[in-house]
Amino acid sequence: MNAQLHLPGITVRAVNYDHCETIGERFHAFHGANPHVLDALVSLCLDVKRRGRKRWSTKGAFEVLRWSSLRTTGDDFKLNNNFTSLYARLIPMVEPELAGFFATRGDTLHVDFVAAIARGPR
Repeated sequence: MNAQLHLPGITVRAVNYDHCETIGERFHAFHGANPHVLDALVSLCLDVKRRGRKRWSTKGAFEVLRWSSLRTTGDDFKLNNNFTSLYARLIPMVEPELAGFFATRGDTLHVDFVAAIARGPR
């Protein structure tokens, strides 16, 4: 299938990280201000998977969003690469069809944290 991916413009809101000491706290602040980024990543990854891809990376998904549809407010760094591993764990929790789509390392540092976000409102 050669149909082009269509991603609507996504506006990423600036986040004040002054109160955030850890990557988990930064991610939580970012996701709270930008839950639509998760929705866009899930939509993109489902589309890629349904086109026949067995595995992919959240880093690849970030790059597609950056290139094709990202608008921003605030600072220059819109999608922090430090969040890719957290999104790789969160995406399959909110969309079971994407379970096993991303390779993740055995790092369990943020698993409980990401699971709590997955259970919360998006």
